[in-house]
Amino acid sequence: MEIIALLITFVGLSWQVDYVSELGVYGILKTDPLPLLSLSVSDLPVDKKQTFKSYELPALKSPPSVGVQNETGLIYAILAFDPDYSSENKIKDSIYVTWLMTNVENGFQQIGRECIPYMNPNPPLNTGVHRIIYAVFKQQEKVNCKPIFPAFTGSNKERAGRSIDELKSMYNLTGPLMANAYEIDTNAEELPHRLYDEF
Repeated sequence: MEIIALLITFVGLSWQVDYVSELGVYGILKTDPLPLLSLSVSDLPVDKKQTFKSYELPALKSPPSVGVQNETGLIYAILAFDPDYSSENKIKDSIYVTWLMTNVENGFQQIGRECIPYMNPNPPLNTGVHRIIYAVFKQQEKVNCKPIFPAFTGSNKERAGRSIDELKSMYNLTGPLMANAYEIDTNAEELPHRLYDEF
């Protein structure tokens, strides 16, 4: 699997505000309230309830900047997923994985291993509101991707129907330690009206 650089910024712990609880993140992660994961999308911090419309999804094309507290010697994994994906054969509590980065070490431009390549969230139109949850887990040791590249192609079939417990067991993860989330509203609507459209 291709190794890519991930910008990790050092941030102090701050407790998540109510919007994360309102989104039901703790219930999905099966955890008590967590410190807020510093998350920036297109250089804009996600520090309040943020809902993207379908026409705004190009802003999510690139992986976000993720902030992890500075603790020397620890190794982290970053998991991003959609618990609200649509499927005829969806299993209860299953998720659609949009990103899994392992072997993340503290520092600037540290090297991590992208075991499930980042896919910009793009749920089908008119499937309701989707939550995209980001969570950081502690790794016990550096790991190889499973299955070994190129067996994993990153297809929708391989991303859907996963479970958090499955991934934690597969990669020997503990936590989560931090979390954050935003929403995507897939309900079809017209693009916002702009003055220059009249000319």
